Amino acid sequence: ILEYFKLTPARAPTIGPLITGGGGPPRRVITGSLLENWPLLKTQPDYIETLRAATKDNAAKAQAWIDGLWAAPPNMFFGDVDWTAVTIPNFEPPNPGRIRIGYDHGLSAPSAAVFCYESRGEDIEFADGSRKATVRGDVFVVDEFVAQSKPGVGPKPTMYPADIATKLHGIIERRGWNQRLLIAPGNIADTAIFSPGQNDNRASVADDFERAKIVFEPADKARVLGAAEVLKRL
Repeated sequence: ILEYFKLTPARAPTIGPLITGGGGPPRRVITGSLLENWPLLKTQPDYIETLRAATKDNAAKAQAWIDGLWAAPPNMFFGDVDWTAVTIPNFEPPNPGRIRIGYDHGLSAPSAAVFCYESRGEDIEFADGSRKATVRGDVFVVDEFVAQSKPGVGPKPTMYPADIATKLHGIIERRGWNQRLLIAPGNIADTAIFSPGQNDNRASVADDFERAKIVFEPADKARVLGAAEVLKRL
């Protein structure tokens, strides 16, 4: 949306320039102010103060909801996470055999793979020799691959499963891990890659990956519960 309408921060009501091209009809953005919505403010005179209270810990959300400034996406579900507190330097997992891969496939959207290491309570050591204690069950993203031409858009030219498989094999080789990680039980992917099903003779994306010696299991797609679990862990 930000790109499509060429949005820029503007607190005052604004009529944007006519935009042509970019995969859509001619268009322009017209922004206003919450203060112009007098019927709402007449029936709920404390509405703005309610918004301020609801967004006191999230500046991006406050700008979006109150000022109409969506140039900084509020990332609402994870908006309250202190990312500096959950980001650590790269490290070599003490036991790479416990690494598992999560994968989400896209064509017009990006494809992404994350290599996750689950601790059993051992310390991890960084390149400078310093160490960090962990708690059994801590999960660390230790490497990743994202196929995109720009944020939110799939790669151009398109990367097919065989192309992505080559990249994943390359990460394993670069890190010196055992290639058997790519066929280990517990590697998960979006369930969409497993269709067509039994009554369709066409190969699925999962079949293409299996031919490239990468095996995934269907992920649990309870998205709300999954997102809540990630948020709790962060």
